[in-house]
Amino acid sequence: MAITGGRHPQLAKYRVGFTKDGYLKALDVDIEGAFLQGYGLLKTEELHWSDKGQLLSTGPGTYNVPRVQDIPREFNIHLMPNSDNPKAVFSSKGVGEPPLVLAASVLFVVKEAIRSVRMETNGDYTDFKLDTPATAQKIRMACGDCFEIPERP
Repeated sequence: MAITGGRHPQLAKYRVGFTKDGYLKALDVDIEGAFLQGYGLLKTEELHWSDKGQLLSTGPGTYNVPRVQDIPREFNIHLMPNSDNPKAVFSSKGVGEPPLVLAASVLFVVKEAIRSVRMETNGDYTDFKLDTPATAQKIRMACGDCFEIPERP
């Protein structure tokens, strides 16, 4: 993983979903979309506000939504066949929340990569804070090496 900046492609993510009849292509899109929504929430989508409370990040030039390149290269989805849920509308299952939360795995991988860089460059074994979204700038600053610039008051 390149830790010095930019986007970080994932190699593989796995999620198990459920439908009454087994495999359903539309559900795959829901699962992938929920994962990317979580990825954006934790990794790219940073809001910026003016001193007067006006939202400054209002478009694609200032607000980074997940891109097609952020989808894992390998994204296997396996749906459990014949798992009827008679108490839900049309026997549906909740499939959006698990992959949304699964995106936290990206944040944990990034934090472990930062920890490795900190240990290798200056022997820093102390715990550190990484706020979300973990943008390229925040990742770079968390590395704590000679390129670190102090935060402004």
